[in-house]
Amino acid sequence: MYPKEYYEWYNRDDPSSTYHPEDEVTFSQRLAWFLKHIPPGAKVLDYGCGEGVLLAKLAEQRNIHPDSCGMDISENAVRKASSRFPRLRFFATKPDGSIPIPNETFDVVVATEVIEHVFDTDGVFKEFRRILRPAGYLLLSCPYHGFLKDLGILLTGRMDNHYHDPYSGHIRYYSFRTLKMVHEKHGFRISERGGVGRIPLFWNSITTVAIKQG
Repeated sequence: MYPKEYYEWYNRDDPSSTYHPEDEVTFSQRLAWFLKHIPPGAKVLDYGCGEGVLLAKLAEQRNIHPDSCGMDISENAVRKASSRFPRLRFFATKPDGSIPIPNETFDVVVATEVIEHVFDTDGVFKEFRRILRPAGYLLLSCPYHGFLKDLGILLTGRMDNHYHDPYSGHIRYYSFRTLKMVHEKHGFRISERGGVGRIPLFWNSITTVAIKQG
């Protein structure tokens, strides 16, 4: 099964599912982090938008530009988002995850809990850089992996559940160091970093603010 096919299946209509993104334990904390770093009137892209909940919250709580939109590789996700939030704009990416948008279109790109699912890390960061205006902001969150947290996972016998689950959608694992390395490779400077969920160094997720350089 190819990535697009997998995420079409993942976002399939399933009456037995009770999953709502806004019910995730760190959703409100991630939302608060992003809101602090999005200027009023900014044109925002929510990359990997899923059902569109984050974009809807940003539109509700911040006066973002009306041409802001959400994108997802899954057409099922885009359909659900459009149905749930008909006043907002949602589009599918190309099957390879690339973004059918002209260069330097957005002031801010938000990608929350997305890049750990992406096969082509360099490809998606190149796209982020391409569609951001000069000095635009890239706001990310992704699951945190650092020495102390990884040691805790090892000592508590949770390695199989965390790293070796054959059905997990996570294919990348980031520490601050490796996330910084990817940003710098693609012309971004991280200006602020933090974490959400649990206590520092055991966070659920890293949060970063990066500025497009050059």
